[in-house]
Amino acid sequence: MSKQNDTLNPIERRQKKKKTRKVIMWILLSVLILIVALAIAAGVAVGVMYNKGKVSMSNEEIKVTAPEGVELIDDGAEVHYKGKKYNFNKNLTSILIMGVDKENIEDIGAEGYNGQADALFLLVADTATGEVDLISISRDSMVNVDVYTPDGTYITNRRMQLCLSYAYGKDEEASALNVMKSLSELMYGIPINSYFTMDIAAVRMLTDKVGGVTVPEYTSDYSKPTGRQITLWGKDAEKYIRKRDSLQLDSNLDRMERQKAFISAFVSKVVELTKQNIKTPIDLYNSLNGYIYTDIGLDEVTYMAANFMGGVADMDTYSIAGEVVKGEKYAEYEVDTAALYELVLEVFYTEVT
Repeated sequence: MSKQNDTLNPIERRQKKKKTRKVIMWILLSVLILIVALAIAAGVAVGVMYNKGKVSMSNEEIKVTAPEGVELIDDGAEVHYKGKKYNFNKNLTSILIMGVDKENIEDIGAEGYNGQADALFLLVADTATGEVDLISISRDSMVNVDVYTPDGTYITNRRMQLCLSYAYGKDEEASALNVMKSLSELMYGIPINSYFTMDIAAVRMLTDKVGGVTVPEYTSDYSKPTGRQITLWGKDAEKYIRKRDSLQLDSNLDRMERQKAFISAFVSKVVELTKQNIKTPIDLYNSLNGYIYTDIGLDEVTYMAANFMGGVADMDTYSIAGEVVKGEKYAEYEVDTAALYELVLEVFYTEVT
């Protein structure tokens, strides 16, 4: 398995940084690497962009928390846990990937009606080793959420499902940052460097664009796998990653497994197509305008591409352990905080022997 700033923490730094409206696709790391590789081959100067991207995507200083009994040194740069010593891996950068349940990512409504972050993944990349970890996060994870009015005025902080933190933002940026804040707090203050948000219409478009995606087949009610494979197109792909039985308390856990399977299959399809046609990444990139929103710009892509030019060395997937319970109205996912902390150590830290 993979192992896992200035004075402002990464989220605060993001709020200071001017955001680009020309969004860049990052969900397919290999695709972005190829895009920048083409730019480099065309003679684009990348030195300045690389350095800016490094500042944005690195975590030279951190400030984290820990469960009772854990000793933190230098704000968590070094951790003593159960008789072992761990050092924070400063070569890591993390991107929060969100699938939002709304047709148009720029269609922001009133307080609490801005859509929900239905699918949540934290992608953690090691720029030194080329290893990538993908952490699947339940949308129903109970977290502390900052609640705002439509004009961005802070109201209060409430405990609710993580997916709802996206709803309380005056625009795409504010919504995404609100999710980042809640998730980072849940994960003991671990820094999250960037976000990538995609609406559901993009899934249909991208699936058709690559000529369908082959995934494990499930029964018509999506309750269990059949043991066969099926190739999905358009709306069937949307159903595959969204459908769940709301009457079943733990149905979102099954949906998360399908989402992971779909992402893995989609990445494999893109890599296959790129081997046949080097222009595939550019075609996909051009088709995404209007479907996604992110704070990842060319500086960040250049930095990542330079460090992953040889490709991804290895990818491991994780899920955050916990228990589904019945809330007042909806399912709630109570995270196993002890298991979560050990996951944080495994992904973001290196054991010192």
